[in-house]
Amino acid sequence: MNPFGRSQGKSSPAEDSPPEATSPSRGNFISSRLGMGKQQRDVQKEAELACTSSGGKEATGKPKNGDDEETASIASFSTKGSALKSMVKSVLPKIEPLPWTTFFCLSIWCAIPAVAYVLLFTQMGFGESFYYALSHSQFGDYAHTFAGLLVISGFFFYIFDIDEWNSGVGYVFRFLSAAAMFSVFVLIVILISNEVTFGIITLFALINPLWLLMVKSLFYRGKDTRSFVSWLSGPLLLISVLTAAAFIMWVCLDYSNEWNSVTEVEAAERTGCAANFEDYPICVNEDGSGSTCFYVDSSVNPHELVFPENCYRMCLNVYDGCSNGFILWAGPVLICLSMLYLSFFCTFLRTDGTTNEKDIFNFGKLWLLFLFIMWASASLSGTAAGVTSSLLTLTTANLIGSAIILSTIFSREELHQNKEAVYSRIQDRYGDNNLEVARGLFIATCSPILVGYFFLSAINQLIRRIGINPCAQPTYEKNDPDKNSGIVTMRAKQQLT
Repeated sequence: MNPFGRSQGKSSPAEDSPPEATSPSRGNFISSRLGMGKQQRDVQKEAELACTSSGGKEATGKPKNGDDEETASIASFSTKGSALKSMVKSVLPKIEPLPWTTFFCLSIWCAIPAVAYVLLFTQMGFGESFYYALSHSQFGDYAHTFAGLLVISGFFFYIFDIDEWNSGVGYVFRFLSAAAMFSVFVLIVILISNEVTFGIITLFALINPLWLLMVKSLFYRGKDTRSFVSWLSGPLLLISVLTAAAFIMWVCLDYSNEWNSVTEVEAAERTGCAANFEDYPICVNEDGSGSTCFYVDSSVNPHELVFPENCYRMCLNVYDGCSNGFILWAGPVLICLSMLYLSFFCTFLRTDGTTNEKDIFNFGKLWLLFLFIMWASASLSGTAAGVTSSLLTLTTANLIGSAIILSTIFSREELHQNKEAVYSRIQDRYGDNNLEVARGLFIATCSPILVGYFFLSAINQLIRRIGINPCAQPTYEKNDPDKNSGIVTMRAKQQLT
């Protein structure tokens, strides 16, 4: 049953159609449901015109001049309403019609990661206590050790072509290795959350698609992956809106839930963020304690900031680098953005083929608008530095999550064909000259990364030449009669040229 559709029950012509009609159309059917047939509407329209013509004169017998203006105003209002409706339709994701039970169940599955994040990693829940316990734990020093192990494991897996281990044992080993590496990555991000404030929201953007794919593999095995993903657009949008509504209600319930100068100082003190007196040496307390010259008076309600003599309001800037509190406070907004992004992405994967380039570009503009609003809000609150990096990392994590979903929907050959089609379309739209300029800028700005990549590719090619890995890819192209193998892999060679 379609929750957004109309009941498909049949109606009797004797009840729903005018007496003269024998086979009512869909428009007459709707009109008859409202108690007015076509003839009735014509009679009423003539009566209204008669009333207008009789009442459209003043006491002197002259016709009113406002009738034409009123008609033009109504037409203008109708045009603006149609334009607004078209704009809203182009902005909101197109929801896939689903039965109510399916929509409700999927909404519950989509809500579980959001509720867990709000409770554990935001100020609405126990975020500050949980965050402080993790970031100041005795295991924080082991984060660099875990990071080293992760880098070494990734290096060996790359040079030994673990993605080509397609046997039964190789598949199990590859799955377990990937799960272990991802678990270590999650542990590292949690341990360094005090230094990298945007790490937790990045984890949410990566784990949420994995969670939904796991739900599909456990409870919707018989459903095609692409169809299942397209189902998620509506539930994700609903949970995003509900999370935003809950956050607004929470802020409005208590003054202490707002983000202002007082709550910024209190959040910095609770999260253990030290004040930076390098640019403001006069803001140090004269008692030698190393604290700020101002303090929060918690004896009054609401709490107030107290600035003694020779202590100025500009001293609040000593906490400009403390974005931890703001990230914890704005956590629900960030997960709303992440789920909204995923909702649009699921819409673009619909199987009915109604998505076009205009919808994708409209979403890109909308996403940039959301990021600008968040950046502007953070700038006004004095925490733009930390929030800017958080928004950029959140966008990158959402793109990686989208790539994870695409890798489960399409095969490697289909992904390659889609990539070639997108590249050809971009080439036709912008031309070779513009692409060469963009490629040159990319090489100029990312040259250290490219050098490292080609160095790893050369090591990978060397391992393939030695022949110690039977699952490795060939070192030369199949159609090469001389079987010449280059210094780097064939993929790197194609990317280089």
